[in-house]
Amino acid sequence: MNLKFLFGVFTVYGVLFIHVKAEEDSSEEVTLTKQQVFDYLKILKKCELDSGAKPKYIRNSIMGRFKPEPKFKDYLYCLGNSTGLLDKEGNIDKKAFLHKTNSLIKDKEQAEKIVNSCLSQEADKPTAIFNTLTCYNGMRSKI
Repeated sequence: MNLKFLFGVFTVYGVLFIHVKAEEDSSEEVTLTKQQVFDYLKILKKCELDSGAKPKYIRNSIMGRFKPEPKFKDYLYCLGNSTGLLDKEGNIDKKAFLHKTNSLIKDKEQAEKIVNSCLSQEADKPTAIFNTLTCYNGMRSKI
């Protein structure tokens, strides 16, 4: 997989997955070091390999086209698990999701509406994160 493709995936998923463990009350802009970017790119590659997700599904998701394919769901689950978006039980951590959404959408009421509308806690955890991120992507594109 080439670096340009990985960077594209990084820019799309990075907004949700990087620094979800940041302090809840922090309103500071987050600047990533080269090492943090490198570490995140390693996570992307590891999750791709571990899940067996097809690169075309990952590429399509960059453009907002999410395919409900099991291995792609596993890829998203791996990203969430590797970056702190999931709690210890593997469910989406609402606080982390809301915090990250608030850092991207300055209107806190709008951010909370998106999180409450999109948060999925289905029994099948990869499906839950897939549904949550698909909804999030759709609602965010309307803002």
